Amino acid sequence: MNAEFLGNFLEDKLISSHIAAVKGSYTEKAALECRNMADSYLLDGRTFFTSGDDVNAVASFTYALGWIDAGRYIGFIEPDNRYFNESGDEIFITPGLDEHLNEKTGRYKRMLTSALDSVKSGPDIESPVYNASEGIIRKAGNHLNSGDEFLNRKMTVNALAEYSYGYGWLYCGVRAGIIIILKNRELFTV
Repeated sequence: MNAEFLGNFLEDKLISSHIAAVKGSYTEKAALECRNMADSYLLDGRTFFTSGDDVNAVASFTYALGWIDAGRYIGFIEPDNRYFNESGDEIFITPGLDEHLNEKTGRYKRMLTSALDSVKSGPDIESPVYNASEGIIRKAGNHLNSGDEFLNRKMTVNALAEYSYGYGWLYCGVRAGIIIILKNRELFTV
């Protein structure tokens, strides 16, 4: 699997994804924001890819996939039942980008770690949305752990993809209003 494959996979998901919210509602606004973020990062990823920057392309595509999958988990997006790299296939990039890859991967690991330490579930514990909030935080944490496992296996591109994907999940939960920022607000534009 390579950056181009990830971009095509994301584009297919966006084509088959539909907003699952009442027109004009606040939920629709949140769902559209989720969709628009994914669309924007698809375009960014394509720009990076065509310029030869596979590292930023992978980060952009997987971040967008995190937004779409979190939006589906919350109920904003009608499901298509395909998640990013469930099989754990190795992701390859153009050779010679190791320094850029290592820097970006380390930065994304630090960002996701700090972001997870900076948030908590927003809804009341008795609210059904509380479980969605906790699930998103747990999912982001799982992808942090998966990224660490890939780093230990010297699969740095996969580690970057996991950190970026997990950050997309967490950020979507913040923007949806079901996760509260406690500190380090600079990690989230709200």
